[in-house]
Amino acid sequence: MSEVLQLTDFLQQLAIMVSDMIKKVDTSSKAIHGFTPNRPLLKQEKYLLDCFLASAELEDLIKQLNTSGYLLANFRNTNTLKKNNISRFEYIIYHIEGHLLRVTGVIDRLLILVNHVLQIGLANFCCKPHFMLKNKKNKKALHSAEIEKVPLLHESLFKLSAFVDQFRDERNSIAHSKKITYQDLREIELYHLLIQTSTNPKIDKLKIVSKRKTDIKVSEYKEAMLKCNQEIKDLITPIYGILLDQFHKRHFELTQVA
Repeated sequence: MSEVLQLTDFLQQLAIMVSDMIKKVDTSSKAIHGFTPNRPLLKQEKYLLDCFLASAELEDLIKQLNTSGYLLANFRNTNTLKKNNISRFEYIIYHIEGHLLRVTGVIDRLLILVNHVLQIGLANFCCKPHFMLKNKKNKKALHSAEIEKVPLLHESLFKLSAFVDQFRDERNSIAHSKKITYQDLREIELYHLLIQTSTNPKIDKLKIVSKRKTDIKVSEYKEAMLKCNQEIKDLITPIYGILLDQFHKRHFELTQVA
């Protein structure tokens, strides 16, 4: 099974359709001007564009999850890092926290896509599990009815939401109050603090021990992060299939009305 989260069929199919649409309505000859349609978009064109942009935002976030794992394991003590006193430990914390912050964003961006595909009509800030799946009292959410009409969609979304929720407390902690405090990183932090502050000429021996232990811990965290990413992919893949069917159905209906 590939570690890399590949571009989905959903985004690929919509990208082809958007490309064809732009050729017909875009008057700009230079990319710097952005998308400048020569007429108001038809309902099916606006629907296509909204769904495409929402799926692109989701895919970008998922790609960043893998980036966190790979960058974590590719530390280089450059002159810039030395000049700014950024230690390897601080580098590790930065990427672990970045991964946690992004993991919890997956379900929110996915619900924005669901909102567009199913034409629910919510503002982006309302596309949250407690509005669209189940509320904090574990009862049906205010806007869950439209999702429940689509076979297997609500259950699949709820599974992904439950998986993501296991990281939410840690995410909220680092976002609002303090850095992560994993016990298994305390020893690594101590080594790096000693190396940074010690004037002992025999510190080189500690540097060797520190590097070896840090390498082992980084490898463990990279593996855990990529495993998490793969689980997200496994949970999101069937959802993409459901949404793609819904998109084609609704896009076709809009073309018939037009």
